Amino acid sequence: MTKASKLVEQNLNRCRAALRKNEVLAGLSALVAGVKVMMQHKIHSVDMQRIGNMLRENLATLNRLGEVNTIHPSPLTWSAGQEKELLMAVLPLLKTLRDEREKEDFEATRERRLKIDRALINGSNALEHGKIAEAQELFREAVSVHVDEDALFMLIAERLQGAGYYSESFEHLRKAFEVDPNSRRASELLFDAAVQTKDVKRGMKYFERVQRESGDTAQVLLGEARLYAAAKDETKARECAEKALECDEHLVLAKRLLHQLAAKAE
Repeated sequence: MTKASKLVEQNLNRCRAALRKNEVLAGLSALVAGVKVMMQHKIHSVDMQRIGNMLRENLATLNRLGEVNTIHPSPLTWSAGQEKELLMAVLPLLKTLRDEREKEDFEATRERRLKIDRALINGSNALEHGKIAEAQELFREAVSVHVDEDALFMLIAERLQGAGYYSESFEHLRKAFEVDPNSRRASELLFDAAVQTKDVKRGMKYFERVQRESGDTAQVLLGEARLYAAAKDETKARECAEKALECDEHLVLAKRLLHQLAAKAE
């Protein structure tokens, strides 16, 4: 088997596998790739017989698909030497299906983001009226449809804390750290949540979880240092602040904290 024949068969096998999983775009793309190789290289007659059978099998599968028939009512066919004609039929079909899929994806993304916006607005309104359970339910609804709107978690935490619900902000800060383990703002908000709820241990557990999952980061170490300082554990506060500076030598708050700790020790 020549290299060209092998490449054609690989593409036709990919086409068949994709169509079995109902991945029509992937199947058509593989089919096009295979036919292009057939047009560019002379295929030995022995190999062509096997390739022809594979090609006809894939075309028969495509012809049974409703979404293909809607766009291309006449059956897709091929005979030896008609690779160009087949390609001229398949390429517009592939483009149309791609355009339709992109439009569907755009509409789905638009609808998802509208749902997030509605949930955030309604959740914020509930917060203004002191309906924290309703607000949290709406915020969780927004999170449930999140895909790549990574600022969402911080936004919710800020709104909760802005309304005085520091304890309720913890769960959203955890997700904010999953997006960015070295987030300065998430570190500040988590420190505020721990101090305002007088639950330094809970805040420390959150910082420690981030460390276990993502390793040391300057902002997590700084957050820990500030919590240790708030808990009057100056030794550990100093250790964490120094480690934070090892991660980021320009961390002004860590330098300031160390200066304050040194002044206390005098």
